[in-house]
Amino acid sequence: MVLTAEGILPSEAEPPSPDAPVGASGRNRWWVAGVLLAVAMVALLVSAFLPIPYYALSPGEVRSAGGAIEVDGDSFPPEEGGMSFATVSLQQVTALGLVAGWLDPTTDVRPEDEVLIGGTSEENRQVNAQLMDDSKSNAEVAAFAALGCDVISGTGASIVEVQEGLPVDDHLSAGDTVVAVGGLPLELGSDLGTAVDAAEPGDLLTLTVEDGEGVSREEQVALVESPEEPGEPRLGVALATRDLAIDLPIDVEIDSGQVGGPSAGLAFTLALLDELTQGSLTGGESVTATGTIDALGRVGPVGGVRQKTAAVRRSGDTLFLVPSDELAEAEAAAGDDLEVEAVTTLDEALAVLADHGGDVDAITESDIC
Repeated sequence: MVLTAEGILPSEAEPPSPDAPVGASGRNRWWVAGVLLAVAMVALLVSAFLPIPYYALSPGEVRSAGGAIEVDGDSFPPEEGGMSFATVSLQQVTALGLVAGWLDPTTDVRPEDEVLIGGTSEENRQVNAQLMDDSKSNAEVAAFAALGCDVISGTGASIVEVQEGLPVDDHLSAGDTVVAVGGLPLELGSDLGTAVDAAEPGDLLTLTVEDGEGVSREEQVALVESPEEPGEPRLGVALATRDLAIDLPIDVEIDSGQVGGPSAGLAFTLALLDELTQGSLTGGESVTATGTIDALGRVGPVGGVRQKTAAVRRSGDTLFLVPSDELAEAEAAAGDDLEVEAVTTLDEALAVLADHGGDVDAITESDIC
């Protein structure tokens, strides 16, 4: 017996007939189940199609650098092999894509603010397009400089930024231009860097400086020791070249398509040298390179090396040139079939290619300039 507010009921009620209609409680259960199913379907659709503020970096393609270059004049494209560059695929992900990226060892998933340069994806695209343009320009200058051509000029080393707390902070400001060191005229920003490298920590440099109005003065600035490279001198400024002008002896067009960023600089430089000289710079091999390059032929890191290494492995290339700072990451992803070589300069990259049978002597024998 069960005591209720309405009296005494039997403890065992007669079960309903199988043919009896479903009561309100049964209908409620089916309604709740339907709602839960609908919510689950909506959640699944949202997780599959609605982007979230995360991006996946995954292996892209290996593209021919030589195939992107057109030279106005005589060119000597390699009959076999050639130089290529690797790309990274960057895509905004959904919640399901986030999970898939975490499970894929060749993919990195990162928050939006760690990936996008600028506030939006369109700003990121514009910045990367400009970086690619700068990279192609540097590649052209570095290639022709390797061929012995004097292609850049300027009117001094422009000061872009001064590091606070160093002796130079009391003497130079952003907007100043150093036009001479110790009475010797400068043309390029790199000329001031060369003068610093030739000195010792603690040395005084006598600089002839022009301010933004063209007013000249002299400053004596003490060099300090680089904290990153003990024993090496450091001035503590970021430099550019005032009135930079580039005059190439041959017109060159590099079509990078929709690829952005600066990481194909080294590959474009090597491919252009291969186009402009006889023989095969890669020794007939298909070689991939990644790395930024500046007008002086210095190679810098790029990011996404693990993904690029995976792309090179898939391509079947057996030699991959990477910036020295990213060698360990590339080697960890290379496996047994891909040889990875680290380089810090264009000259080091050419030395690696020479060791692999590349016709590097054709560069010094060129009479383009």
